[in-house]
Amino acid sequence: MQKTLAMGIAALVLSATSSFAADMAVRARRAPPPPIVEPEYNWSGYYIGVVGGGATGSSEHEFSGDTHGRFDLNGGLFGGTLGVNWQAGQYVYGIEGDVSWTSISGSTTGVPSSCVGGTCRTENSWLGTARVRLGWEANRALFYVTGGAAFGDVQGIERHFDSGTTTRTGWTAGFGVEYAYSRDWRWKVEYLHVDLGNDVTYAASLGLPHNVHFEAEVFRVGLNYMLNWGVMR
Repeated sequence: MQKTLAMGIAALVLSATSSFAADMAVRARRAPPPPIVEPEYNWSGYYIGVVGGGATGSSEHEFSGDTHGRFDLNGGLFGGTLGVNWQAGQYVYGIEGDVSWTSISGSTTGVPSSCVGGTCRTENSWLGTARVRLGWEANRALFYVTGGAAFGDVQGIERHFDSGTTTRTGWTAGFGVEYAYSRDWRWKVEYLHVDLGNDVTYAASLGLPHNVHFEAEVFRVGLNYMLNWGVMR
């Protein structure tokens, strides 16, 4: 009987060992789970955002073949943005528009011709652009160039004598980088050169028409939010 019991125990041990070995063999043949890969970011879609920054530039008041001389401008800006992108491979095409409140201004006493009343001044209180963008994306980073039309007001003042304001259409061009830190939120850093031209703005003493030139270098940062308006994402 002892011999039979021993043989039974041996059979059970052998059966358990065989089952364990077979199970281990199956486990060994199973492929490991695939690594989790983050999906490629898609830049296509509409977006809305805010921008803010500062500008430096220059202005000049010219009249009847003479000038009060070129002088510096500077100030800040804050506004809103609306745009849309289409992505094709690693290239991103877009249209973007923005309007900003600005406080860009500067003044001079006049060189070589002195300003009547002691001071000539140029002010800009709003600035907008309508541009195309062409970019190259590296997943969540977009490097782009941009250019198009610029719009804004230019006020020329010759102290105590005359002033005037015109709404101008000019041009702008620049470049920037945008980064998507989530599916819907992106920040950007951008540079734009803005030229609003040289046009008659006011007539000072003796009724001489004064052309006021305005151009600026705009440096700004922005925050954009993606909208789900039916463009493929």
